Amino acid sequence: MKAKTGVYTTALLALLAGSAAVGPLRVQAAAPYEISSSCAASTATGTSATPRMLSTSYMTLEGVATNAAPNSLLTSLGVASNSATGTTTGGTTTTSGTGTSTTGTGTTTGTGTGTTSTSTTAPTSAPVTFATPQEFGFFTYIQGLNPAFQPGTFNASTALFTFNANAATSTDTASGVFPATTRTGTFTIYLANGIAGNFNNLSSFTSGTPILTGTFTQNSYVNLANQNQSTFNPSTQLNTRLNLFGLNFISQSQITITSVKPFSLGDSCFQLGSVGQTLTMTSSGQFTSQNGLAGGFTGAIFQNMGTTGATGTTSATGTAGTSTSSSTTASS
Repeated sequence: MKAKTGVYTTALLALLAGSAAVGPLRVQAAAPYEISSSCAASTATGTSATPRMLSTSYMTLEGVATNAAPNSLLTSLGVASNSATGTTTGGTTTTSGTGTSTTGTGTTTGTGTGTTSTSTTAPTSAPVTFATPQEFGFFTYIQGLNPAFQPGTFNASTALFTFNANAATSTDTASGVFPATTRTGTFTIYLANGIAGNFNNLSSFTSGTPILTGTFTQNSYVNLANQNQSTFNPSTQLNTRLNLFGLNFISQSQITITSVKPFSLGDSCFQLGSVGQTLTMTSSGQFTSQNGLAGGFTGAIFQNMGTTGATGTTSATGTAGTSTSSSTTASS
């Protein structure tokens, strides 16, 4: 029995050792570790100035979206409209007064009235403006780091990496039950540097040090199949409006990395991605407001195959070669 127990124990230890060897690097310590937005060699800590490349092949995230609905839906919801600026009409002014004239010893007093003409300014169309759609949040997993949080509860306040997507709408399609919008802008990943993320203060997610930036193109769709309708309100004279609360939206985005910055965690130096790599981000979520101005989502980022970075190349195509053929004609 002891022999079998020893075999099981040896096998278990070997399995654990193998898992540790192939598993992601654990950077978490029992106490919060030092974070730096630069990598400098240190003989005291053994830190190397050469960064270790972190893979962008798989990352997960969660966050909130502001002004997430397509502009056409925001218009129908009363968030913005094409209403005129109004009509300015000049009023009629009556002026009265008294005057005196003296002839000899007598005095004559008279009164008079006058009017001013009225004028009307034709109404003009007001430009429709929408707030810039943005996304804020934090990463829950980055391949090569385990975990992507400081010690303690894993949430926005302890996340090591946050992000922000800032994009303007370029096209908008309102037809059908899946209205769509295309947005272009920028995407940034930040090293939190000890700054706690807080969804009640969205700027907290952009307060860290940028370690990756890129161009951003997003296609987003809203599922109106189960939409709710609000009724006409005579007192406000608002037409029937969509109620987006609880409806789903899905997005797919492409990110092309334009800059990266090495950083250190504890005694290790890292770099996330490389310039020129193209990433795909997919996400899905629900609106948390009737007017579509807010929603929560979860998502993942994958590295596209066949993209070239500054430090390496992943190619999906082979090198072109030449082929030759010959034929022989038999004679009879």
